[in-house]
Amino acid sequence: MDSIRAALFKRHSNYSISVNEIGMKLDFVWAPYVSNLTHLTIDFKARKSYPRLLVMGAGLWHMLHVNKASDYESVLRTLKGSVTQQMRDAVWHDYDAALTGSGLLRQTGGSIDLLDIPSLTWNCGAHCTYDGMHYDIVNFVRFD
Repeated sequence: MDSIRAALFKRHSNYSISVNEIGMKLDFVWAPYVSNLTHLTIDFKARKSYPRLLVMGAGLWHMLHVNKASDYESVLRTLKGSVTQQMRDAVWHDYDAALTGSGLLRQTGGSIDLLDIPSLTWNCGAHCTYDGMHYDIVNFVRFD
């Protein structure tokens, strides 16, 4: 963790890392506005190269710097038009069953906890963040 700490916690920038031993590549793309996400998804389509998993979040930056809900709704509709759902419910349930059946998770005898992002972000409270967006590192990293 110490070897990547400076790069990982540099705010408002892209970050990439590859872990060849496990065949993993992780890209964090700094895309604070919904329009940035729309352009990103359009670029995926143009290159015909899609990530295995795409996690998007948008809203706070728009609220802080634009503060116009009607504009936010408009850009969300544009984003919706650029996104093709790849992980339909049936596929998601198949992947969830495979993860559960793998024995990797602590509740099935493994050693890994599945991170519940909605609970973390909605239920953590004011003590976890000083501004509602940047969370204390201890909320994300857990070593037992």
